[in-house]
Amino acid sequence: MRKLSAWALVVLVWGFVFLTEAPDALSENSETPVPSVVDINVQQDEDLAANPEAAEEILENDSGPANRDSDTAKLNSDISSSAAEPAPAAKPAAKPAPAAKPAAKPAAKPAPAKSKKQAQTPQGRALTVTAYAYCINGRTASGSYTQKGCIAVDPRVIPMGSKIYIPGYGWGKAMDTGGSIRGNVIDVWFPSNYECMQWGVRTVKITVQ
Repeated sequence: MRKLSAWALVVLVWGFVFLTEAPDALSENSETPVPSVVDINVQQDEDLAANPEAAEEILENDSGPANRDSDTAKLNSDISSSAAEPAPAAKPAAKPAPAAKPAAKPAAKPAPAKSKKQAQTPQGRALTVTAYAYCINGRTASGSYTQKGCIAVDPRVIPMGSKIYIPGYGWGKAMDTGGSIRGNVIDVWFPSNYECMQWGVRTVKITVQ
């Protein structure tokens, strides 16, 4: 109980002291004048006048309305230039693939050329005979003299004066006869014995016109 009453006494003393000193503190605070905006500006001007370097730095940092206008104009020019830039041109469409060329038609085969044998084969009566060779010079049965192309025949098989084509010999004419020329037998004339030997005896298919 004694401790509680002692603490209560201390609290009452401190409360009394606070109540007596608080009005004085409030009156002192109310008497302190609050600086106005004008006073602040005047003080700033006096500080700048005392320190010219600080004033120049503030002027450089503070661009003012003119600089702000120039910044705005620059921003507008950047916007207009970006708007004026043309859009990138569209890439040209890919070229279509070339159409496939039609297959070339095969060239027509030329007609087979006629062989020399076919070209020289005349039209007429075909006859297979045994052909001998002789080289006697003189007058023939037709009255003419022996010569290249003179052929002895059997008139019963090949008429006198007929044109005869003999393969390997060429063209001749039925101009002579002979005792041994009977049936499908002929005798072709050569100017020399050597050529007669080269000819020999042949079985050929002749054409009679």
